[in-house]
Amino acid sequence: MTKGKQRSKKPAKRKAKKPCKLKLWFLARLEKHRANRPISQNPSPHRSFRRTSRHALRADRFDKPTEYFSTLVQTFRMILSRKTLFFGVVIALMIANILSTGLVGEDRYNTIADLFDDETIAGGFGAFGRAVGTVVTTVTQGGLNPTPTVEQRLMTVFSGTLTFMATIYAARQLLAGNKPTLRSTLYNCFQPLVPCLLVLLVIVVQIIPVIIVYITTSAALQTGFLLNPFHALLFFGFTALMLLLSYQLALPTIIALIGVTAPGMYPLQSIANASDLIRGKRFSLVLYIFIGLFVFALLWLITFVPIVMFDQWLASVWNFWHAIPLAPLVWQFLTFSLIMFLSAYIYIYYRRLIDEFRPRPF
Repeated sequence: MTKGKQRSKKPAKRKAKKPCKLKLWFLARLEKHRANRPISQNPSPHRSFRRTSRHALRADRFDKPTEYFSTLVQTFRMILSRKTLFFGVVIALMIANILSTGLVGEDRYNTIADLFDDETIAGGFGAFGRAVGTVVTTVTQGGLNPTPTVEQRLMTVFSGTLTFMATIYAARQLLAGNKPTLRSTLYNCFQPLVPCLLVLLVIVVQIIPVIIVYITTSAALQTGFLLNPFHALLFFGFTALMLLLSYQLALPTIIALIGVTAPGMYPLQSIANASDLIRGKRFSLVLYIFIGLFVFALLWLITFVPIVMFDQWLASVWNFWHAIPLAPLVWQFLTFSLIMFLSAYIYIYYRRLIDEFRPRPF
């Protein structure tokens, strides 16, 4: 071999390392998750480090008083147009609740009613004063059963959830132009039961700050901690922050209870959609809920007081009437009716939110 024709030595090829199978699996799963992740049409401007524009932060206008009134009118019109359907649901689930927990509170109601037999105790208003005193005392002392067992509480929450789901199903079918019957409603409304219960569990977790405030307030009142002005100021700030935290967390989840009843909707996806849906309308939602509660509770009171007057008059005429639980039955019927009216009212507002939904630019 001559010097001019020296062979150039090529570097030896290195064998490429095989990537880790676990790493490849993890990257594939991550890519699949990113591809299938639902993209919100109205993303919140506070979920990333991207600069938020002032257009995205601009809050929506408050609804006019006529819009609150129109929602109430639409709710009453829908329910009264199908009285057999909605009140049939109430009666069916009320009977199921009575069969599972029993008709509690009859003895307690009779005891409270006996306290107002004397007109002087009732404030000189006669039968009306006795009826109002009975109702107010019953409500302020925790209802007809102030110390329910754990089973009774669970069954009451379960029955209320079923009433809510049946009402939402019937309202959705009616607004879609269908004609649901009582049988089809009771057969088909319980399909999203597990997602609804999971969303309720999320709400319970989100209101833990409220529970902490309740426990600490009871302890502070018993120990005299609030007698010191500085301690009272600190406790007020702590209470305000905890209530604000629950307000921010739990308010979208209340709307998610309605969204999760839609076919194919998952709990976490429903909560995310509801959070985007009410962005800028939180205070309006609170006003809608309080107005609905006030109106329906007032109707509940106006209906229950004459029933109590009639029950007490019959008890004064016939002695055997004390054994007939008219007032406890009406109490449970009106309570389930209150849940039904409030569920339909919030669902109509939810439909209005969807109709008024517009994506916001960054």
